[in-house]
Amino acid sequence: MLRAAGERTASVSEALIKAQCPSDVELTLIDEQPFEKALQACYRAGLEAGRDWTIMIDADLMLLRGAIEGLLRAAAEQTSSHVQLQGRIFDKITGVYRSAGPRIYRTDLLEQALHLIPASGQAIRPEYETLQAMERLGHPSRFVPDVFALHDFEQFYCDLYRKAFVHARKHAWLVGSMLERCRDNLADDPDFLVMLKGLWDGLTMSDEVSIDRRLFIDKGEMALSELGLTEKEPLNTEIFMRNFECFVADATQNYELPPMAIYDKPQEPVPSGLRGSVVHRVRKRGLLGGSVASFGALLCKMGRALDS
Repeated sequence: MLRAAGERTASVSEALIKAQCPSDVELTLIDEQPFEKALQACYRAGLEAGRDWTIMIDADLMLLRGAIEGLLRAAAEQTSSHVQLQGRIFDKITGVYRSAGPRIYRTDLLEQALHLIPASGQAIRPEYETLQAMERLGHPSRFVPDVFALHDFEQFYCDLYRKAFVHARKHAWLVGSMLERCRDNLADDPDFLVMLKGLWDGLTMSDEVSIDRRLFIDKGEMALSELGLTEKEPLNTEIFMRNFECFVADATQNYELPPMAIYDKPQEPVPSGLRGSVVHRVRKRGLLGGSVASFGALLCKMGRALDS
């Protein structure tokens, strides 16, 4: 299953999947919003296909060589009680290898999982909440150290803004390192300027947060206007695919892959109440009328305070 919602890399993701799919497997495209509806459609399509395993891949992921084979091999080593397995990705926004990315589900447990999907808007991480519920019923998830994909590279600015905004709430324990990563790279890559703006707004705005991209259209356009940027053109899939291996090498160079042991159960999120005392101070000071450098410096101070 390829879950798409207008991502700039959707056609690249599709091409990379098709290059690895066995000849007797047909790729199913799921293009539904909000995410809860897409998740329901994926589970139903997996049940209808009737195969032992159902692999779900989001269109902001670019599969690395051997990813599908690796997912199938790792899944075969699970017990029959496991609902799904996930490896690691290298993530542009956080700059780390982390447990996320393509999932391989045991198809005969999808019917049960289907009825546990939260209602639209009730959870910032609907799939995670579904898997938490499955774990409580005796069906844990497994996480393996294999790296299967790149995540959030070559996305539209508005999507990067939205994701950084959500990351400020969703991955609060990574805020400090994300801020420093943006500061260190924004001079060479405007993606990081957009992400810096998204982190700022995510930390300082009181708006309810959602992963639904439709709710961020106006916010994203306003952010680009404030930054003096225009949206990216669509990606040229043919040219990009010709240079994909070089792109992967460039994206991951200088980033050491940390060791990781296989473990079971859903990942426990770090409490997100880390923003409090810092955020009210930032709101009081405002967005700063000065340079991007001073803007980034303040955010880095915020990040260190959040980490402490």
